[in-house]
Amino acid sequence: MKYLQGFILLLLFASGCATNKDLKTSDKYTFERFKSKSGFSSLIIKTYDFEYENDLPGGIICVNKVYHDVLGKGNTMIPLEVKVKPNNNFNVGISYLAKKKIEIPTFFIKEGDSIVIKAYLKDEPIID
Repeated sequence: MKYLQGFILLLLFASGCATNKDLKTSDKYTFERFKSKSGFSSLIIKTYDFEYENDLPGGIICVNKVYHDVLGKGNTMIPLEVKVKPNNNFNVGISYLAKKKIEIPTFFIKEGDSIVIKAYLKDEPIID
């Protein structure tokens, strides 16, 4: 009986926030969609250095033509989390000083979706 209760609790926990496999990936970013029973929709963007895969503390992130100046704390990134109106298309651009800008292709967020984008920004070539 204890095993059955434990299994049921594990099943309930796992269904509370189920994930789909990466929907879109490239060498510049990963794109994951999570489902939540709460019904809230959100967009979370994390920025990393492409070569070393460490946090980039800060940057400029544009979501549907609204610019967010994201600040880090020391060398630690603070992810941008935006509560979004579901059932809409979204465009995202990510910039950082001395890095190449990343444009994420248009994507759709349904009600209850939480989208997590991990962006890996490459160095901008130095011009002599």
